[in-house]
Amino acid sequence: MKAISMKAVAALALAGIMLLASAGLADARLTSIEKDFEESVDVADGVRLYLAHGDGDVTITPWNRDVINIKVRYRAEVEMIGWGKEPDFDVEFRSTDDAVYVTGKERDFPVVGYRRMTRHDYSYTISAPPYVTLHLNGDDGDISIEDWNADIECSLDDGDISLAAVSCDRVHLALDDGDVEILHFQGSLDIRADDGDITVFDGQMADVTIAVDDGDIEILESAGSFEIRIDDGDATLRRVSAEHLAMRGDDGNLVVELTNGGAVDIDILTDDGDVSISLGDEISAMLTITMDDGSAKVNLPWIVDLVEGRHRVAGKIGAGEGSIRIQTDDGSVRIGATK
Repeated sequence: MKAISMKAVAALALAGIMLLASAGLADARLTSIEKDFEESVDVADGVRLYLAHGDGDVTITPWNRDVINIKVRYRAEVEMIGWGKEPDFDVEFRSTDDAVYVTGKERDFPVVGYRRMTRHDYSYTISAPPYVTLHLNGDDGDISIEDWNADIECSLDDGDISLAAVSCDRVHLALDDGDVEILHFQGSLDIRADDGDITVFDGQMADVTIAVDDGDIEILESAGSFEIRIDDGDATLRRVSAEHLAMRGDDGNLVVELTNGGAVDIDILTDDGDVSISLGDEISAMLTITMDDGSAKVNLPWIVDLVEGRHRVAGKIGAGEGSIRIQTDDGSVRIGATK
């Protein structure tokens, strides 16, 4: 006789439980979890906050006290049929001279039967001095931070990130499917995402690195040195000042509107996507466009030495001190004047 696997046993047990439930012989139990936690820690300049918040939403705001105050609210309702220990929630607080550690623990024990969460209200409300360096690690919870002056590092699964009025050396964000919105930012920015959309407005940035697979990127009224990598989504930079710009795309469209003058270093490579660039009359660069089956059209009244061929277009913009290089396979390229 062959041994029955544990998976088969569990499946048979679940089928039996569901059969009993349908016959009215096994009742569903509804478990409510209501917990609140609060912790305050005295801190000084140079301290770091390490927060593991799972699916909880996080809101961080500054205050002028040398104290980190963390409030955690957890509400859940779980419906269960069968046998097993009921779920629970706890928060672990720990601190050293230079770090505060906060870890939320959703305890989901094995169950034989059926279990479903019908309500989930889970949040962290944090007040802290804006010199605290933030290290946040979560799953589906959203993060909101404003008026911050220290570095920020966030890692999320499907949660969204919102930053407003942040000024620091570096922000690093890593997401899967969540969206990012950044308003009024100063510093270096590094974003790696899967399917999420990225929006940056009014950023004064030393350097920007953004890599996204299927989401869209939109950068508005900002300045900096940009490295943009996108696969199937679109990337749009409007009213942007960029002496250095490198963009890589596959099927999405790339739109760039530059407001700065002088020498620029622009390197754009795409496959099937279209490229549209708007330039002011004070830009200085040698223009080179190469293509396979695509097309190119240049409409700049001040360009000189323009040579237009089937697979290559070249010309001199201004004094020709910088470089604009565009390479595409099947996409179209349009170069025009900034309005």
